[in-house]
Amino acid sequence: MPPFFTTKKIKPPKTLGGILRGRRKKFKLSLRQIEKATKIKKVYLLALEANNWNELPSEVYIAGFLNTYSKTLKLDAKKIHKAFKDEHQAHKNIQRRVIENPKELKVNRVYLTPRMIIIGIVVIIALALGGYLWFQVSGFAAAPQLKISEPASQEVKTTDDKIQISGTTDTDSSVTLNNQPIPVSTSGQFEQNVSLSRGVNVFEIVSTNNVGKKTTKILQVMVE
Repeated sequence: MPPFFTTKKIKPPKTLGGILRGRRKKFKLSLRQIEKATKIKKVYLLALEANNWNELPSEVYIAGFLNTYSKTLKLDAKKIHKAFKDEHQAHKNIQRRVIENPKELKVNRVYLTPRMIIIGIVVIIALALGGYLWFQVSGFAAAPQLKISEPASQEVKTTDDKIQISGTTDTDSSVTLNNQPIPVSTSGQFEQNVSLSRGVNVFEIVSTNNVGKKTTKILQVMVE
């Protein structure tokens, strides 16, 4: 390289997730501490810090998460929201181009022979028997049913300070709401009134049957 040329290491611009992660580490806060302070589940905090938008709920909830997280980390919420909009739009543009310009797949022709037909029949019979056995075993040790009737949607926006959560599960199952047990009737019905705080409230409802199998539902309530 000629002596009049110099090299310079250029750092890439920080992503929104990098900004959040760096700020949290600067304050020496763990994700568990942030989860407790903001009531945002750790899995969503990890997705925010990794810019994994596909692992997050709708944009209105992402905005609520970012608003709460920004205040906790003493960041400018408006700048954080602008960074999110820019990065999320770029992410959507990339996905749109992938959908609009799919790669052409080359398919090789396969010619059937009597031997291949016999092998195929044997494989189908084996799969059918395996499927039947799996169905019998899984039916015995299946996870319990869990239906949430109130609220009607898993993502709710409200101005109230309370909400009722109710639903049904199997009669041999117990139910917890954010790790707190709630009563279940002999017909499998349950209901619980809970208080809400401003911002995003996340509720985890778990039904556990008598063999330890679990079914989980997540409710997100945005309080304006």
